[in-house]
Parts: sequence; C-alpha cells; structure tokens
Amino acid sequence: MKIPNFLKKKPKKEEYTQEPKTIDGIEVLDLEEKKPKISQEEKKENRTIIIILVVILLFALALPKITSWFKHSSIFSYTETVNEIIENKTVDGMLEIGKEEGSITAKKIKFYNFKKRTNNEISVVYLPETEVKEVNKYNIYIELYNSKKAIIYRTKFQSDTKLERKVPKSYNFKVLEDTYKDAKYAKVIIIKEEEWGKATNSLACTKQTTQGEYTLKEKVTYNFSELGLLNYKVSKKVEIESDTEEKNPFTKQIETESKMIDKTNVKDLSSNENSIEYTIELETFNAEKSNYEPLHTHGSIYRNVKLEEAYNGWVCE
Repeated sequence: MKIPNFLKKKPKKEEYTQEPKTIDGIEVLDLEEKKPKISQEEKKENRTIIIILVVILLFALALPKITSWFKHSSIFSYTETVNEIIENKTVDGMLEIGKEEGSITAKKIKFYNFKKRTNNEISVVYLPETEVKEVNKYNIYIELYNSKKAIIYRTKFQSDTKLERKVPKSYNFKVLEDTYKDAKYAKVIIIKEEEWGKATNSLACTKQTTQGEYTLKEKVTYNFSELGLLNYKVSKKVEIESDTEEKNPFTKQIETESKMIDKTNVKDLSSNENSIEYTIELETFNAEKSNYEPLHTHGSIYRNVKLEEAYNGWVCE
C-alpha cells in the first residue's frame, strides 16, 4: 500500500550548495529557498485523501439518522414489527362475519372464517405459521363492529397451551345477546403495552346480597384508558344487621376467594372472615395455578363491561 506524501517522514532541509554570485565585484549568497516540486501524481493522491476524510466526517454526522432508520421497519433489518398485520380481502381492515372470504394474519397467526354460533357464541379459525409457546404475550385482540363499523366489543386472544404449527383450530367466545345480534364485522389487531396509556375513566359497579341477618356488599371499580380496560379493584364486605347466632353464610365464599387470589401474583390482597380487597392489573396478571378467571379481559371496552355487569345484576355508574 502506498503511503500518502503528507504521512511520509520529511527529509532534512537541504543545504544551499549553489555558488555565490558576484555583483559589482562583491560576492552575494542567494538565500532564496528552493521549494520542492510536487508531482501531478502526488497532488491527485492528496486530493483523494481529503475527499475520503470529508466522506468519513459526513458519515459520522449522519450516523444517528441512519441508525434511527434501522430501528424502524427497515428492509435491511429483521424485527417482529415487520408485517405484524397482513390483511387479505378485508373491508376497511375488517372481515364480514359469516363470510369465508378473506383473512387477517397477526404475528404469523392467520385468522379467518368468523361465524356466529348458537348460545351467543362467535368463533374464528386460527392457523399459526410457526409454533407459538406463549401467545398471550403477543398482545393480539379480536374486535367486533356493528353495521355502522363502530366498535362494540373487544377481547384478548389467549391460550393456556402452545399453538402448534400448521394446525388450524377454532377460537370461541361468548358475548351478550345484543352484541351478538349487532355484530357485523370482526377485526384482529395488535395493541402494544406502551400504547394503552393511563387510566382516564372509571366505572363503579355495586351489588348487595342478603341472607338472613347478613348482607354481602360488593363493589368493583373498573379503570379504563382511552383504548380500554386496564385494571379493576374488588372490595367485598359482610355487614350484620343485628346480634345473631346464625352462621355467616358468606364466610366460606370469602375464604375460597382469598385462597385463590393468594396463589396468583396479586400483591395487595387483604382479607379476613368478613371482607376481602385486591386489585387485578390485567396486563401483568398471572393466574398461575389458582384457576382464577378475571372478570373481564385486558382491553375490554367501557360499553361492553357496563352492559355485562348490568346483565348480571350489578348497578354501575
């Protein structure tokens, strides 16, 4: 490799060897320094080096911008965000319920053939392209829309077992009768954790059950962000109307619920024989071996929660 001229060791300054000149009989030494001549090849070499240095400088200045391109869905990098949702023959990103045509693929899981079943059940066929061990972490949601394409229901797509590659199965979920009747379209989406935001709205639902001298007062407070349900707090307390020798009929119910919640990852459980309180953070909740089923899934919409609770005899406001 040829070393550029400016990196070479400079030769020692040449001594002046020229003969003195004689002017009017006086000898005068010519002290003018003779500048070394630079060849065309050396000039070209120096220009090339300067151009390379300028290019390197410009690349260094543009590096942050280039890096940001690769952090997004760049064709030069592979990330899970690339082609997370692939739509095929959809209507505004939705599939018409009852029609076999079309599909929506979310994170390599294909959903198609939404149908209305008996007993207010809706089903959809799903087909994983690869084996999926923990689909709950994929944050896939199924939404239902009415004929005006307004959302009326949302539920999280979940499974307690792994999804086998290329094995089609049916996913069924039950809805209220009016939701069942109004459902015209279905949609499959992905909502990431950072998109949910903070709670901006709440819904308090209460219910009282009296047996003899004992009354069980229940309250569940649901907290929603603009997208959907984030968490809910449960509070149950038994009140006694007067002194009685009757056995508390709600004690066993509270004890059973307390033991069940204690086996989950809930941190704020507080209970005794007459009361229980705890909070379920739906995004991070893990039922583990408790068999506890959340009252609603993460992301459920306000309208649907209120309708379901009213249907079950709760007063919500």
